[in-house]
Amino acid sequence: MNAQAASEWNLEIQRRRTVLLDHLLLTAIVGGVVAMVSLYIAMPPAMSVMERLVEMAPFLAGWLVTLIARAWRGLGYRPRALILLSLTYVLGIVIFARGGLPG
Repeated sequence: MNAQAASEWNLEIQRRRTVLLDHLLLTAIVGGVVAMVSLYIAMPPAMSVMERLVEMAPFLAGWLVTLIARAWRGLGYRPRALILLSLTYVLGIVIFARGGLPG
């Protein structure tokens, strides 16, 4: 295998990684909209609109950061992947903290 063939493989791997990350970010954006609408509808009717938005604030912020990471293509693969992973981790902690940690 010569250096040019290795370079082509490297470029193809990087391209596929970027495409996969773009698809994951798009899935997070679409899934986030569906989840936030479902959460808004499932909240008790006695809550005011402002109370509902305060409850949804971490998820709205995470969704906006994900939207920015998807739109900002010049950011690079690693920072965008780090944003996606850290948001997943932080929002998972928020969900478990609000819902009570089972077990």
